[in-house]
Amino acid sequence: MPEIVLTDFYTKACRYCREEALILEELSEVFAGQVEFRMVDAERGEELVARWNGFVSGDRLERALRVVLGRE
Repeated sequence: MPEIVLTDFYTKACRYCREEALILEELSEVFAGQVEFRMVDAERGEELVARWNGFVSGDRLERALRVVLGRE
């Protein structure tokens, strides 16, 4: 079981969320078995969004995951 869990907050109406979902899908393949990717509907998890929401670009996220996992 992966020790790292990445949670994405999205809404169905958010255009950027759909684009981000594609990036996260690709990263989930790159880091299969090492990182667990979860999706949370921001409209249903408002308390979580208020506590954890923040945007990180796909490239920056991939670099950070590689560092944490010792791939760089």
